[in-house]
Amino acid sequence: MLKLGIAVALIAGAGFFFPQIYEGTGSSCAALEAKLFRDVAGEDANAVMVVQMIAGRSDGAVGRRIVAEQYPNLPRGIGCVVGYFDLNPSEIEL
Repeated sequence: MLKLGIAVALIAGAGFFFPQIYEGTGSSCAALEAKLFRDVAGEDANAVMVVQMIAGRSDGAVGRRIVAEQYPNLPRGIGCVVGYFDLNPSEIEL
């Protein structure tokens, strides 16, 4: 039973920290924001350049705002992780 508990804790921890490690950001909300910006930019070279400039200066405020609207009952950190895996950029209104 102890091994199962450790395995569950490791999987949950990996799922929680994956977005910020994968996106190279300091928080899960900044990772959500980076993913959304990247998905919105698509293949347009000019949009990609603008998104990279914005994402480099951002601290995750847009991600926190989106999560507050989409998942009002979750804490912001957990909501950002859920949003990273769940949100579709075409469904978000800024």
